[in-house]
Parts: sequence; structure tokens; C-alpha cells
Amino acid sequence: QGPCRREEIEALIFAGVFKSSFLAEPSYASILAGRLFPKAKSGPPGHTLLAFDVHQGPNGFLAACEILRMMMGRRGLRAGLVVAAEFENNRLLAGYPQLGVAEVASAAVITAPGAPGKPGIEISDCDFFFFDEYADRFRADALGVSPVHVSFQVRADYEASLRCCILRAIGAYLPRTGRALGDFDRFYFPQISPEFLDALAVDLKLPRERLADVTI
Repeated sequence: QGPCRREEIEALIFAGVFKSSFLAEPSYASILAGRLFPKAKSGPPGHTLLAFDVHQGPNGFLAACEILRMMMGRRGLRAGLVVAAEFENNRLLAGYPQLGVAEVASAAVITAPGAPGKPGIEISDCDFFFFDEYADRFRADALGVSPVHVSFQVRADYEASLRCCILRAIGAYLPRTGRALGDFDRFYFPQISPEFLDALAVDLKLPRERLADVTI
């Protein structure tokens, strides 16, 4: 169902945050590449696949898209695959905190502008904003004591702080694009909860149905 053939994918990036058994090496991307491209001869002569993980927390997917965009512009990359999967690190540990994360995976094929085949996802621009003053609102620490687990520290104003960051980022970014919120058909914000998206729609004065919602 992808916009290109498998052998046209030249980079595979895994951008998930929480990993089963706290696996660091080998990279998830290399494991997936071994499954999707089990034989070197699966592609045309000279076909190689660069596979690696990115570790940028909730920015991982956008960071991976930006990496691919730069590779397309500078290296002539035709298409790349970004994969993310999340699940509970503490799911097998009774009595340890959990976030209520649904164990799901998603993938997106990012194609170079004007690439042949079915339309894929094209990234025209990307920017990142950092708000260090809110860094302590949510913490997730891997603790090496037995059993190895993740501890979470969430301040009561975490969601309000996150909405504030989104509003500030949009306010700083949109004027440089010459666009307004009304120019966009769909918005993809952090899927914290339906209530979070409700409040964000009010903050932005947007119809609620224009905010993508895959929360459970």
C-alpha cells in the first residue's frame, strides 16, 4: 500500500521512545531492516539501506522526518521509512507505575518531492523549539535497581505547560511561513488524552474535529 517499491526505500529510522526490555543495542531499525530486507539481493544491484534509531523523546518522529528531508536534498535520497512503536516498559511488573500507553506501532513512507509513484508524505519545512523552563514537568527515569524499571514524575500542571509550549511554538513559527491556522486542514498534536485535545482546540480557537484524535 506504500507510495513506492520496497527496494526504493534507502533509509529506515526507528523513532519510538519506550522499548521492550530497555533494549539499546542492536538498534530496532536494524532488526526491522533484517526482517524487511532479509537478503542483500532483495534490492537492485548497489541497493543499500541505512538503518538507525533516533532518541529524541516525543520529537523523534519529526526529527526523523527532518533527517530524511536533509538526506533527500543533499544525498538524492528517493524514499525513507519512519517507524515508531510505544508500549509500557513496566507492563510485566506488578505494583510499578504505568502510563496507560496502548501498544501500537505506526509507519510512514517519506518520499522526495516529485518522486514517481503514488503520493507519499512530503516534508516541506520543519523547525524545533525548546522550552527548558518546563523540563521538570514530566520525568521518566530508567532505574537499574532490581527489577529494572522506569519511574515517572509528573507535575500537576504538566498538561497546561505542554499546551503553553504548543501555543508559543505556533506563534513563533507561523509568521515565518506567511500562513494562518485557517490555511491548514488537519492538526496533529500530542495525543495525551481527549480532554487535552479539547482544551487545546479551545486555546487555538479551532473546530475540535480538525484536531486528529487517536486516543483511547
